[in-house]
Amino acid sequence: EAAAASVFNSNLPMLASAVRGFGAEPIEATSSDDVDELRRTLMSMRTEADLVVTTGGISAGAFEVVRQTLEPDHSTFRRLDMRPGSPQGCGRFGSLPLIHLPGTPQGAFVAFHLFVGSVLTGKSLRQRWRKGILAGPGLRPHANAVTVRPGSFTESGEIRAAERARLPNFAAADVIIRIPRRTDSPHSPEELSAGTVIDYLEC
Repeated sequence: EAAAASVFNSNLPMLASAVRGFGAEPIEATSSDDVDELRRTLMSMRTEADLVVTTGGISAGAFEVVRQTLEPDHSTFRRLDMRPGSPQGCGRFGSLPLIHLPGTPQGAFVAFHLFVGSVLTGKSLRQRWRKGILAGPGLRPHANAVTVRPGSFTESGEIRAAERARLPNFAAADVIIRIPRRTDSPHSPEELSAGTVIDYLEC
């Protein structure tokens, strides 16, 4: 049983497993919120790794160690219009490529499969989206962001969306469903209903 002050590191085993799923070999490492420790960790990775993926420490808080260590000389950080997984970053530490994912488990899972997956497969995200038929339930677009929902294949090959978008739902999913942002256009649907053609990414 965890002590009251313990924090589970769910991102590291989750992403290590995802890396193996893409046929690569993970090198697991952790760092505290100390700038010098993170810099030493990155220095050691320059001779071991082909790509470093970090999670957390990139939002707008007062103690965002990844941003403090790498911005602006090494990495650039942005908030993307997507949910979950809005905070993102990328850069280089010397010749070592860096991709920075958000710290929330759902955001890290989604961002890994969208962006790191594209690097590991050598295909753009646009090339990787596939078309499928939504079996239900209906999905409501967000007014300010592209959203994603985990889903599973039905026996007939359609895609059923999970009721929730938490980490256990993503961990058990076959696919990530892309829900476009709602616009002011009269043709913009209020809901993606059963039978709608949707974009999905296998995970």
